[in-house]
Amino acid sequence: MEKGKQRRVFSVDLKLDLVKKIEQGDLRVLDVTNVY
Repeated sequence: MEKGKQRRVFSVDLKLDLVKKIEQGDLRVLDVTNVY
């Protein structure tokens, strides 16, 4: 991980959590893109 990204680890973790949910079928990609 780059040093510049360490300060935004929390936001990255949230996105990774969404990715995991999508892979598990809990969320659809379109649903996530609409949130952002």
